[in-house]
Amino acid sequence: MNSLKRAYFTVLTFAVIAAAAPRAASAQAIDGLSLSPAIEAASVLPMPILATPPPARRPAALVPLYISFATLQALDTASTMRALNRGGSEANPVVASVVGSPAAFIGAKAAASALAIAASERLWKDHRAAAIATMIGMNVGYSLVVAHNFRINGQRLQ
Repeated sequence: MNSLKRAYFTVLTFAVIAAAAPRAASAQAIDGLSLSPAIEAASVLPMPILATPPPARRPAALVPLYISFATLQALDTASTMRALNRGGSEANPVVASVVGSPAAFIGAKAAASALAIAASERLWKDHRAAAIATMIGMNVGYSLVVAHNFRINGQRLQ
């Protein structure tokens, strides 16, 4: 049942329950005025009920996966820039167009990381397992890239 149908069902259920509820036996009075007609009119009018489903909870694995992905992106950026400073070249033709400017390169890596995390955030709301699997796959892929970069640069993680 999608959320719109669930909301209509909830509103209809509350309306049926409210219609079946017994009416108040005594009328209230303020300064000798009876309020029973006003109370009866208000109880007959349909009341809007905002039924919102509880917000879905993000899978616990995603936040650590986002942090590790961002860390791997930073390591990839640093190791690529170090290799470029030592006379190396970028193997990825898409990224090769921006490595000439460190600011553009860092901005492109940051934007790509943010887009990947945003896509995963959108994906988990309907496909939790797919979002986790996607982030695991991207983390594994970038860990291989970073390991390759460090191996090429002769660097060690310490």
